Amino acid sequence: MNSISGNYCFACGEDNPRGLRLEFVWEEDKFVTYFTPEKYHEGYPGIVHGGITAALLDEIMGKSMLSIGCPVMTAELKVRYKKPLRVGQEYRVVGWIVERKSRVIFTQSVIQDVEGNVVAEGEGKMIVLKEEDNDVE
Repeated sequence: MNSISGNYCFACGEDNPRGLRLEFVWEEDKFVTYFTPEKYHEGYPGIVHGGITAALLDEIMGKSMLSIGCPVMTAELKVRYKKPLRVGQEYRVVGWIVERKSRVIFTQSVIQDVEGNVVAEGEGKMIVLKEEDNDVE
């Protein structure tokens, strides 16, 4: 597999000055990150853009694959927006594996406010990459 120097992942890349720069921890069989959106993450004034919310849910589900050592790509992503995320408020983002069927892994994720209320939910279908899918040109 070829590699590209640096980590420019939009969600977790420490070398990406425009990225979210998420850091992850393993808590009780789930991956967790904390995120406080800033003004440049908003859609409507004071409200986080829905694409950022979807990216948070997708990234934490992808990170849950680290627990089983599988390189994956998202094949399907379903997002339920329950309440708007607000700029300047901290959120807890949690992702976990639900089930694996051969190369297909089903995942779920939630974003919670500081009181523990779920403000967004995600469901994902991840496909385990084959070795030839990992080549970067």
